[in-house]
Amino acid sequence: MITILKKDFAINKKYIYIAILYTILFPFALKLDGGGKTWFMNVLLPLVNVGIIVGKSCYIEDSQDVKVFLRSLPIRESTIIACRYMEALLILAITQIYILAAQYFLVDDSYTDMMRISWLSVACFLIYFSIYLFLYFWKNYFYAQNSVYVMIGLFFVIGILAKNSLDLKIDFPPILSTPFIIIANLIAFLIYGASYKLAKEKASKA
Repeated sequence: MITILKKDFAINKKYIYIAILYTILFPFALKLDGGGKTWFMNVLLPLVNVGIIVGKSCYIEDSQDVKVFLRSLPIRESTIIACRYMEALLILAITQIYILAAQYFLVDDSYTDMMRISWLSVACFLIYFSIYLFLYFWKNYFYAQNSVYVMIGLFFVIGILAKNSLDLKIDFPPILSTPFIIIANLIAFLIYGASYKLAKEKASKA
């Protein structure tokens, strides 16, 4: 697995640097733009960071030549699957830590409210990455990539509803209550684990 991670870093080095620079600057750009758009970072940072690193690796490995090359190596496909799921989870965790820090210093709204939105977005992304990675290992990169449209729509609907509730000083609806967010994240982690298990089973039968 360490070998795969090193390979991914070598291949995606330029994109990793771009993702780091984007992650650092994007919250400040939203703050300067004004209009209460800082909640956008909850959607766009994880989506771009995981997409630009894990998605790039999936794209490269989806070609027939690379698949043949990987099969010739003493690396089981289950190891590659575990590595992709671990990478997505690690990048999401690092991005989320940065988002919470950026919101603490940059967001004028209630920090508790923004934390709720952030953690709800984590649950949504875990479900999305579950679908994305499962479709990739079950079908191919094309199927996985098309799954993004449904999730983007879901994130923006949730974000707009949350933003309106903050602006209008409306009590949080159940979808943004703390118990709901905790349950949503627990379910999302279970779905993520189930997706990983199903992807491994599909690989073993291939």
